[in-house]
Amino acid sequence: MAEQAHLVFRLAGYSFALDIRSVAKIHDLAAGTEVPAWGEELDLARYFGVEEESRRPFRVDVSVGDQAWCFRADAVEDIQGFGLAVVLAFPPMLRTEENRAIQGFFFDGLRFIHQVDAAAIMSSARFGASHLRDGEPRA
Repeated sequence: MAEQAHLVFRLAGYSFALDIRSVAKIHDLAAGTEVPAWGEELDLARYFGVEEESRRPFRVDVSVGDQAWCFRADAVEDIQGFGLAVVLAFPPMLRTEENRAIQGFFFDGLRFIHQVDAAAIMSSARFGASHLRDGEPRA
């Protein structure tokens, strides 16, 4: 089976990996160019419970089937394959509805990277509760 490529991004000091097949586009908001609307904007830091004050200068547009959503990230790294990383499955004994979007972890020798599933995030009951609301800072 071919190795899957992942987009690695950071939120509040944590590293996450998202299968690149679900990523439509990455925007550097600090560049000052106009960024078109793209579905609902999810506060992924709130979703994962790692909130902290940050301007999150990157926006990642995600597409799952015909559903589009986006989120902000503190940093975006190069697209990576984890063929040489240690892959750890999420412990079934600890699985709950709240952590269903975390598929497992990659350990690249320096850090643990949470492997997340875009479809599981979108289908989660917390997805609606984690949207940015009008009046909240967006940039």
